[in-house]
Amino acid sequence: MLLVLMILVFLSVALFWIWYFYRKDKGEKEPKKLIFFAFLASIGAVLAGSELIGFSDFIFENLIGTSVSQYIPSSGIGLTETPKSFSIILLFGLQLLIDAGIEEIVKFLALFLFLRDSRFFNEVTDGIFYGIVIGLGFAFIEDLSYLFMGGLGAGVRVMDILFHPATIGFVGYFWAKNKILGASFKPVIFALLGMTFLHALRNWLNFWPEAEWAGVLVFGITAFLYGELFILYSQAQKVSANIFCTKCGFKNRASNIFCTHCGNRLSK
Repeated sequence: MLLVLMILVFLSVALFWIWYFYRKDKGEKEPKKLIFFAFLASIGAVLAGSELIGFSDFIFENLIGTSVSQYIPSSGIGLTETPKSFSIILLFGLQLLIDAGIEEIVKFLALFLFLRDSRFFNEVTDGIFYGIVIGLGFAFIEDLSYLFMGGLGAGVRVMDILFHPATIGFVGYFWAKNKILGASFKPVIFALLGMTFLHALRNWLNFWPEAEWAGVLVFGITAFLYGELFILYSQAQKVSANIFCTKCGFKNRASNIFCTHCGNRLSK
């Protein structure tokens, strides 16, 4: 009964944040059916990520004769001492390339494949919003797995449910600017690399769960990611707002490059 209650709590928190950002959207409202399918798309991302991590584990085990999973902490559940046979740098590298790296890539691929040809992808806020939806779905499924593996003690992860939405939402913001406003694609790559680095660093710091300095850094990274999620969403709303043509005064969507009335190039 308690397990069912925790599952409902996790789902309720995820749905609350989807509702919160949906209500904050001042532009064209997103179709609820599309939001639902975006949430389902995150399940595919989780499955793909699990398979890729499992494949990496297989390769690693055949190369050096031991499983990589024992060197990657399971997000604070059942942590063991840092293996003495591996350097600290290599442990971070495993986090960067296998755990955090794969998770961030599959989340972005889910967002990219889901939105790239959608006619509803017409505002910068859409890149963040659907990133948040996919990130929440990813976090919900991942947290369920920890709940089943780690017991009710894993319920504390509900406090951290915005972590995945924050990392993919950051990348989604720059991708939306590239897709809609014609901005460079380079910031998308840098954003993806940056979020992967912070994700890996935060996981890596969990190797020292009793060290105060590690806990402070983990809190700092988390606070930064949560803060930037809300700041970027507000920034995207400003970019997505209507703008007026300086030549004819016609009101245009911010996603337009040229005025739909007179053809004048709009000032961004």
